[in-house]
Amino acid sequence: MIIMNEDSDSMLHDLEVLDNAENFIEWLYSKYKSHIQGDILEISSGIGTYSKKIISDYPNSNITLTEYSENDVKKLKKEFETKKVNCKKMDMNVKEDYQVIGYNKFGTIICSNVLEHVEKDQFALEQCFSLLKEKGKLILIVPQNPNLFSDQDKELGHFRRYTKKELITKSQNVGYKLVNIKNFNAIGVLGWKLNKKSKQTKNDPKMINIFNNIIPIIKKFDDSITSKIFGLSLIVILEKTK
Repeated sequence: MIIMNEDSDSMLHDLEVLDNAENFIEWLYSKYKSHIQGDILEISSGIGTYSKKIISDYPNSNITLTEYSENDVKKLKKEFETKKVNCKKMDMNVKEDYQVIGYNKFGTIICSNVLEHVEKDQFALEQCFSLLKEKGKLILIVPQNPNLFSDQDKELGHFRRYTKKELITKSQNVGYKLVNIKNFNAIGVLGWKLNKKSKQTKNDPKMINIFNNIIPIIKKFDDSITSKIFGLSLIVILEKTK
């Protein structure tokens, strides 16, 4: 499965591997694309794997891409910045970063595999709530099932893996309305368990390529059967209410 490491060179390599996993990228993107509306904030844009799709599909939206470090923001600016796309530094633990980006501004915030890295996740949910316009949507993709927490999660810098109950409670305490919550990538649970047992913490490009190639087959079962029971991740759609 896809694992990102804290070492910058390893992380860059992992992001590049993911960028080539087109079937997986399309599969995940298809799960939340229909909820994107208005001006868009993408938290932790990486090397722009999903940014490219968002910019292409929503040409009339003002789009803000973000990254944790100034150096990564510079790279995003070089690649993507235009009149409709701007790039900002964002550490989800730092209130000033939210203030600079601007409150009551976005129709959609996309936060994919980021919240688990944030120690004060309740604070981050509150700040995202403030960034959204009324009826704006927060799209979250997070790892689920605390029983799967492993050396991989530690290597990734995860503070937690979520349960549905935990995430629903935290979001509703902020004031979000739950629009949808669903499991994603059931077969990934098997890969995660195997890696946990073997204490694997590095990406294997060959295995990722194999996984990517079988996505067209397994996603049919995942979408209709297995994801109704379990999944490696949760996809959560939240709406800002009064």
